[in-house]
Formats: sequence, C-alpha cells, structure tokens
Amino acid sequence: MHRSRGRRRRPRAGLPPSLRRLPPIRPTCGRADHLRPSQAPAPAADAPSATLPVAVAAPPAAAQSAPVEDLGLAGLELDPAPADEHLNLYGFADVTWRALLIPRTSVGANYFPKENTFLVGNVNLYATKKLSRRWRSLLEVRFLYAPIKPTADGTYQSTTAPDPADLERPIQWGGISIERVYLEYEINQWLTIQAGSFLTPYGIWNVDHGSPTIIPVTRPYIIGESLFPQQQTGLHLYGKRPVGNYQLKYDATLTNGRGTFAAVRDFDDNKAIGGRLELEAPWLDGVRLGISGYLGRFTDRPADVIVVDPAGKLVNTTPPGTSYDERAWGLDLLAHRGPLHIQAELVGNDRHYRTGARAIARGGFAPDGRYVGAYALVGYRLDRWWQMMPFVELEVDRMRSSPELGEDPVAVQATGGLNFRPDPSVALKLEYVEAQIDAPITKLTFRALMTQASWAF
Repeated sequence: MHRSRGRRRRPRAGLPPSLRRLPPIRPTCGRADHLRPSQAPAPAADAPSATLPVAVAAPPAAAQSAPVEDLGLAGLELDPAPADEHLNLYGFADVTWRALLIPRTSVGANYFPKENTFLVGNVNLYATKKLSRRWRSLLEVRFLYAPIKPTADGTYQSTTAPDPADLERPIQWGGISIERVYLEYEINQWLTIQAGSFLTPYGIWNVDHGSPTIIPVTRPYIIGESLFPQQQTGLHLYGKRPVGNYQLKYDATLTNGRGTFAAVRDFDDNKAIGGRLELEAPWLDGVRLGISGYLGRFTDRPADVIVVDPAGKLVNTTPPGTSYDERAWGLDLLAHRGPLHIQAELVGNDRHYRTGARAIARGGFAPDGRYVGAYALVGYRLDRWWQMMPFVELEVDRMRSSPELGEDPVAVQATGGLNFRPDPSVALKLEYVEAQIDAPITKLTFRALMTQASWAF
C-alpha cells in the first residue's frame, strides 16, 4: 500500500500568529489549506478548525505542512497530476482513564460507570483517493468493542466467542461504525457536489471530531446528544467565495434525514433539508461566525405486513411506529488572538411527535418540546511545557422534559484542564468535570477526573 504526501499550498491571509509560531502538524484528511513549513503552524488542538492532524507519511521537517480547515476533500492535493495512483491510509486513536468522584450509591452513579477504568475510545481509519483532478473519495470507519452493553434484565451482553482459528479459545469480537463514505466532484471553488454519507455540517465540534483536535477529553453534552443528526446520507453541496478581506462559505444538504436505518432507507419518504453559512473575518487574528439549520422527520417502524381487508383482499400495510418532525438550529463562534483561543456554540432542537406515533420512554410517553444548550471554551496556548494549554469550559443545557426527571430539567457543567502537545501528532489531556442536573423530581451531581492520550497515525 502506497502513501503520499500532501502538496504544500500558499497560506491564506489573516491567519492568527498562533498558527504560524508553534510546531507543524502533518496533513489532515479533508478540505484543507496547507501552510508553508516556514510558518511553523500550531497543533490542531489549538485550531479546532482542523478535523484531524494526521501523519500520512514521515517526510523530513522541511516537507511538513499543516491543516487550517477541514470539512471534506475539496482542498486536498495529493499530487499535481490529474489523478493520484496511491490510496492514502491514516487515522487516529485514543486511550482514556476516568474516575467517578461521587458515592457509588448515589443516583447519579447510575448514569456513569462507577469504576475507575482505562478504556479505548476511538480507533478511526481513513482511506482517501484523488480519482482525477476534480473527483475525490473518502471513507472513514471506526472500530468498536461494542456491543458490550447492559441488557433489559440488567445483565451485560458479552462479545466473547470461541475462535475457530485458535482451537476454539475465547476471543472478544467487536463492530465497525461507518462514520462517512462519499464521492465528490469539484466544479470550482464556489461549488462542490458530494454524494454519500457525511458528517452534518453544523457548528464547530461535529465535523472536527478527531480526538487529537478536541481540546478537552470529551465533547460538550449538547454535541453528544445530537440535536442535529451527527451523520446524514444524501447530497451535500458546499463552496466558498471571497468578499474583500472576508470569506463567505456555505453548505446545503438534501438527505434521508435522521433515522435508525437512514444510511440505507428513508422510511417516511420525506427528505430532510439543511444548511450552513459561515463568515471568516480578519478581526483579531482570525474570527469565524456560523449559523446552521436543519428541518426533517424521524421515523422508526416495523416492516410492512400483508393483511386481509374487509373485502377479503390482500393489502400491504405500513405500521406507524415512532415518528416526529424536528427542526434544529445553531450559532457558533471561533476566534484567536495570539495564543488565546475562544470557541462557543448555541444549539437548539424542537421535536413534535406525529399523531399515533409517539415513542414510549421509561416512565411514560416521550414528550414534545425544545432542547437548548450552549457552551463556551477558553484556552491559552503556552510556548513551553509541551505547548501546554490551560482551558476552562462552561456548559448550560435546558433539556427536553422527561417522565423520569420531571419538566424541563436544567444541567450546568464546568470543566477545567490542561492540554499538552509533546509531538505534532500527540495530544495529552487532564481534566476535572463537575455537573449538576436540577430537575423538579430529583437533583443529580456528577464529578469526574479524566485523562487521555490521543494520537494521529
């Protein structure tokens, strides 16, 4: 298997000094503008606009380059020739240690593993190919230890099975999650057409999902709750246009929407639409402002059945299952001022179940309602001690009401920690998290200590 280095590109104007001063990172997979190595860009943890700093090869220092942004493959130039004969493989992984700092008998301990434990969280592999000057392809898969999980009777489902290739000795098997797979055609810088399964283009964190690029150990709760669908299958159009010293970018999507089997089937035959506008401004040392929206329908139902109608005829019947209409919206900000890093997102989701198709939740029926959350993260990258970044993050969520917790529970979470970059492809993290859910029925408190080593390869 051959691998190739990305060709260097001229940097855009208005990049923050922090991107020019700190050690370089090797090429990413995705829509990326590369800096010249003489500019010594910052690690990706200091620039979350890069999805993943990965080492495609091990070039000499003079040949290294760094990503500035990533949403797809539109800026990736693997070779000056019309096509690239090489298939490029790279990825990222992480290992985490976490400990719950509340009594194991507390109600909150039911929602978080009680044991202090090591765990392998992500093992993601990318395969990219430049098919010709305008056609490109990307595949990302995540390898899992799942489905290890509690079952309905409270026991745990084991994935241990006899290995027929090793005298039936026990082996633990796992699954594979297809994160994204797509083909895209670049017409010009104003329009690229992408078809397949892709990460929903909203906000900052959803697309920048590689753990080496995430400053804390975990994502904000509202991102993990998928108020926007995390992935979608269908068509994605995007492009950018300079307007003076500014740059305007857009995304538009037409997809199957959210659903249990949305990657292969649209159960309600109701296409979802979405979009995003982003303004990149030369204020401070670089500012990005974005607004995102999504409108769709979720449907999960049993398979069609053949029944006999009153006239004695066989007819195909579609069970109602569970179905709701939803709309989501989001605002985001990313700014740099020297080594200072600021990012924030506000995300909301409105859900309304269709008549006769309401889901059943623990303790009753799932309600309609609105879920709104916001977070803000501030970090300061130092020039010493492995490029240490102290950071703080605050998140507030007004969650959708539930029969278990009463109406409109409010969650507040505070996080403080350190992010280190001892190597351009390695991020080490240490953080303390404290959260409280204030609900009419009960109050839950969480405290946890977590460390993580994540790396690109």
